[in-house]
Amino acid sequence: MIAGPIVYRLILLAGIALALIGAGWWVRDAAADRELAVLEARHADQRAAWDRAARESEMAERAKEQARQAALTKEIEDVRKDAALDARRAAGLAASADQLRAHIARLAAAADQGCGHPPAAAGSAPAAGAGLVLADLYRGADDEAQELARSFDAARRAGLACERIHDSLTAGNDVR
Repeated sequence: MIAGPIVYRLILLAGIALALIGAGWWVRDAAADRELAVLEARHADQRAAWDRAARESEMAERAKEQARQAALTKEIEDVRKDAALDARRAAGLAASADQLRAHIARLAAAADQGCGHPPAAAGSAPAAGAGLVLADLYRGADDEAQELARSFDAARRAGLACERIHDSLTAGNDVR
């Protein structure tokens, strides 16, 4: 009979040991769950911060792009205004050049009146005076100079606009 109470005591001790082990596992699991919840909360906070930073960065880039587009639009408008101003100036200069050509033609004709030209031979055109030839030569050179001036003005406008647009796009960037 002595064996009976010892067996019960051993079973009781084993039961208590199992209960303590189970309680230990339960406490360990509860602590791990709390730690996991803390880590998940930190991760959620970090993810929210990343999302917020991404949105702010995207909005900043969008604002930069809108500013660049506005600067580009302003430059295009400025170039158009410059082109219109150059066209008005060129028209005024062309009118002055026409007046000068007409005056040169009158002077050349007057200078040639004093020179006696032999009558034209049958079937040939009358000879033009040297003054009229020079006036015609001057007119051709003046027309060519006007065309070159228009081309150079357009190239200058385009180059300056290109430089301003490039400077506005690279302002603040460390492009080398």
